[in-house]
Amino acid sequence: CAGGLATLRALVAERLVERVARLEAPFFGALAALRSSPLVGDVRGKGFLAAIEFVADRATKQPFDRKLRFAERFTERAFANGLIVWPNAGNVDGVHGDLVIVAPPFTATEDELEEIVRRLDSTLKEMR
Repeated sequence: CAGGLATLRALVAERLVERVARLEAPFFGALAALRSSPLVGDVRGKGFLAAIEFVADRATKQPFDRKLRFAERFTERAFANGLIVWPNAGNVDGVHGDLVIVAPPFTATEDELEEIVRRLDSTLKEMR
């Protein structure tokens, strides 16, 4: 409980929730550029919690065959590029559908948010 209380106090004292609200638009504006990749079906989220959905065919939103483990392979490549993302699968029907979740710390700067997007973009290009 003490750790949770200290976290809440820091969130209030450092106005971190307000900071995230202010930086949400620039963060998602930068992430929107990822939609130009043929591998990206959608980018969605709120605050500093973003999901990037991957598709085999962007026109039809057809997901990758689950056997390809696309989200997991993307996560491995992203880690090699110095970025930690959380893979997720089954978002289409409980089995199919790949996405990764990006959740920068509330203290991330605009430059750091842009660097995250650069590394995501670089990883996407490696996955083609």
